[in-house]
Amino acid sequence: MESQKNTVLIVDDDPSICKLIARVCTKFRYVPMVVPDRDEFEAAMGSQNLCLVITDLQMPEFDGIEFMNLLASERTDVPVVILSGFDPRVLQTAKSFARSVGLTVLDALKKPLSVEDLGAVLDRARSRVTA
Repeated sequence: MESQKNTVLIVDDDPSICKLIARVCTKFRYVPMVVPDRDEFEAAMGSQNLCLVITDLQMPEFDGIEFMNLLASERTDVPVVILSGFDPRVLQTAKSFARSVGLTVLDALKKPLSVEDLGAVLDRARSRVTA
């Protein structure tokens, strides 16, 4: 594998969504790293090969706003993709908030997740890394 950043951190508590995202990431030659909770997320943020964070807005231990603040305080250079089954307006609000705290948001995707939409985001993430 290339010596570039190629790890996608997947933060979601739904195992089926994690499997789907991991499968698509692998197809696009990324290394998926699934973390279902806050403790594992904080440990995973130390990865030097991290190129993207894909996160659900609604997690059992913390909400999307709390997570965005935590992510911004940890590492603002890693782009984010927000996932949610909430109304599209909530997704847009979360996207705006994330940008307001200094995060780079590649997209906000509605659940159920479209493989095509995720693939397009992964292509954009690759072009950011190799640019």
